[in-house]
Amino acid sequence: MLAKLHDFLSNPAHLFAWMFGIASAMTAEHWGIVIAAICTIVTAISNCWRNRQLVIAARKSGVSAHVTDFET
Repeated sequence: MLAKLHDFLSNPAHLFAWMFGIASAMTAEHWGIVIAAICTIVTAISNCWRNRQLVIAARKSGVSAHVTDFET
């Protein structure tokens, strides 16, 4: 859990997206919800892409790996 939090906080794009989404939600409810949803989708896609790259790297090195193998 702490490793995932560290990954999230160490990525400036994720941190900025969430801060922007929270600030928008505080100023204008409707658009804040839309922006927060977009930030969530972008974060999910980014995480999937990173996991995919880890699996590809593991397969190239000859290791049989699944995405769940990289979760802590």
